[in-house]
Amino acid sequence: MTIKTTYLRFLAPALVCCLMLLNSCQRDLDYIVQNPNAGPDTTWVNTPDSSMPVGQLQNALLLQTRTDSFTLNAGTAITVDLSSGLRAAVTAGALWNDSSLPAFGLIHARSLLLTRKGDFIRMGITTSESDRALETGGAYFLRFQKDQEELHVSQGRQIIGIFDAPATFQDMSVYSGSASTIPLMFDWSREQDSLNNFVVAPGQSYSVYSNKLNWISASRPAASIQQNTTRIALDLPSNYTNQNSKAYIVLNNKLCIVPMPGNASLRQFISYPVLSGEQATVVVISRQGNDYFMGTQQITTNPVTTGTQLVSVTPTITTLNNMITFLNSL
Repeated sequence: MTIKTTYLRFLAPALVCCLMLLNSCQRDLDYIVQNPNAGPDTTWVNTPDSSMPVGQLQNALLLQTRTDSFTLNAGTAITVDLSSGLRAAVTAGALWNDSSLPAFGLIHARSLLLTRKGDFIRMGITTSESDRALETGGAYFLRFQKDQEELHVSQGRQIIGIFDAPATFQDMSVYSGSASTIPLMFDWSREQDSLNNFVVAPGQSYSVYSNKLNWISASRPAASIQQNTTRIALDLPSNYTNQNSKAYIVLNNKLCIVPMPGNASLRQFISYPVLSGEQATVVVISRQGNDYFMGTQQITTNPVTTGTQLVSVTPTITTLNNMITFLNSL
């Protein structure tokens, strides 16, 4: 047997072993590259939705509306104390059905009253109109049904929502609320019909006269156009993104919750304009996997000539119950 033949006999098995080893390594490499759970998720999205962790977080925090029933006699007014804490005054002939006929008999009411900052956050509701922060005296959700048919307020009539407040202001206006064009966010719009929509503040309560139902608030702009404002931007660890987290600016001395939408292009949460010189709490809440995280930071809003005021927040792991306890303390 020649030296060349002997060399080939040993070389061939060695090449086969090398090829098998390389193939195995490639399979392992493919698995590592394709594994979606390898490391924290740092993905930002243009359109977050309720199926994402941020939507699951919001659903876990939601408050439940209260249901009550009462008897409404034809052509008469009634004031009802609802289990949500809201008092609803129904003026005579105010509730009609879709056939434009007055509703009377057994009426069901669904309601929810928001007067605490943490309750606004739990509902995913901020106090803002477009890009402008609002100070609110409180907000409520109110709907009526008869025989499972939704009722509406007849033309020229009003429903009065009455709720207590520790301090009241005489320059509040009626705002109606709805889901924002920005996904998973909320927006308010001032009612322009001031004849049928206005707020009275007798003592330590608000009486909100409105010809609308669903979400209603007594609010006013948190800052005038002439006053200096600033935007707050967050410096967060890379795994806190708009598909798993939400952020808010909560003013300490006002019932004002300013949204911080996630900007996918900048990969950053940036607030609506906030009045300069305000004492505030930055709140970041997140759900990642099956875990909850929360971070807070006390700040004073400062005027900046260019850009934004950058605030660093480092959330830590928590539980849903602890998160709710903190929100209730705001």
